[in-house]
Amino acid sequence: MQFSSQGTCGDGQPTTTTNNNTAATTENSDEDSDQYSQEEDSSSGLESTSSSVEDLDNVLGLESADVFPFLSSQVPLLEDVWPVFERLELFQEWKDFLKHERETWKKQIVSRQAYLREKRKSAKEKLESKLKQAQDKLRRRKEKIGEQWKSARGSLKQRRDKISENLQKQRARVRNALRQPLFVKTVDKVAFVLGVLNMVVTEYFLLKAPQALWKYYLLLIGPLMILRYWLYRRAKFHYFMYDFCYFAQILLILSLLFYPSSQVFLRINFGIANGPLAWAIVLWRNSLVFHSLDKMTSLFIHSFPPLVTYCLRWHTEERWKETSHFHFLVEIVGAPFALYLLWQCLYLLKTEWFSRKKLKQDPNLMTSLRYLTRERTSISYHVINMFGERYQLATFVGLQCVYTLLTLFFALLLYNHPWFHAIFLTSMGFASLWNGASYYFDIFARRYMQEVIARTKSESYDRSNEENE
Repeated sequence: MQFSSQGTCGDGQPTTTTNNNTAATTENSDEDSDQYSQEEDSSSGLESTSSSVEDLDNVLGLESADVFPFLSSQVPLLEDVWPVFERLELFQEWKDFLKHERETWKKQIVSRQAYLREKRKSAKEKLESKLKQAQDKLRRRKEKIGEQWKSARGSLKQRRDKISENLQKQRARVRNALRQPLFVKTVDKVAFVLGVLNMVVTEYFLLKAPQALWKYYLLLIGPLMILRYWLYRRAKFHYFMYDFCYFAQILLILSLLFYPSSQVFLRINFGIANGPLAWAIVLWRNSLVFHSLDKMTSLFIHSFPPLVTYCLRWHTEERWKETSHFHFLVEIVGAPFALYLLWQCLYLLKTEWFSRKKLKQDPNLMTSLRYLTRERTSISYHVINMFGERYQLATFVGLQCVYTLLTLFFALLLYNHPWFHAIFLTSMGFASLWNGASYYFDIFARRYMQEVIARTKSESYDRSNEENE
């Protein structure tokens, strides 16, 4: 866009400066027009406005310098400043356009966020709905399984109660049958016969085949231990089977089965069997009572290992090799005493640590210490409590250690003197016979008759009650 009007100075010369400025402004306007080519309608409106202003100057004679003599030729006229206003208007329109676009984008963003929020909310609600459905399904499944388990448990409980009731009836029937005097007498007779037969067979092996006595021992020890555990378990005496004499049976069985040619192991078992084990016949008053399986088993445990080691020591074809006095002392006394200490530690761990709560809750569970101190008038009670009941356990353990060590030293004499060994075993046999005779005449006759009479009275009383009912 160009402006063609020319101004004059005071001397009548044309104003070239104004024309130059106008030309420069025109060039800038052309550049602006090229720059904002997208706004063609606005530029055409401005051109028409500029032409009308030029016509107005011609009519009013504003081109003459005499009209406004006070104006300097350097003051720009309207056509000089108009492009500035034109650019300001264009910038305002562009600013309004950008503002409108920004508001449009903001509205789009807000609407997009609202859409995403609604979509996320709907997805969350849908997920929560599915989760709730899954939880409800799982809960119903759990309730169904619980009902099935309760019904199955109830049926199992009913079956168990029924089986338990039947077993109790069977036990009561068997118990009543065992309490019959005739049955008691029959069992005692059978036990008496078996005890006498065992005595005869043992005598045969000692006289005719002493080298095979250990086989007879292995044949009897298994069934007797199983039967003893079953009987002791019922009577709550099974803690007796943790005593050292049963530990000695295990050592002898291992030696006979797995190390029969080891003379070191045989010497260790010789010291144990002819030391603390043999002297226990006197200490624990083992009795030769033929009709009592319990007493015959106790006598077997304490008497057969000395007899087996006696036969292996003096009645075998293979001679035992001699050794130095130091090794001899270690094998007969040192190693057995070390094994005894090992057993003592294990026994204390069992009774004073692992089973302490169980033994404390049930005073009927019998151990060796409880058995020896059950009667306050007995000699064993006063000996064990010589330092007071507070040190009862320590005193008992200390006395056992002294007893074991002394009897092991006594076994040294038996190892080198066969006749002395035979006399010792014979004296232990006489001690068991004396204890058996004392039991039969002092205790058994009176107790046996009392039991038979009591059982007979109980049976007659039960029959009379049944008749009255």
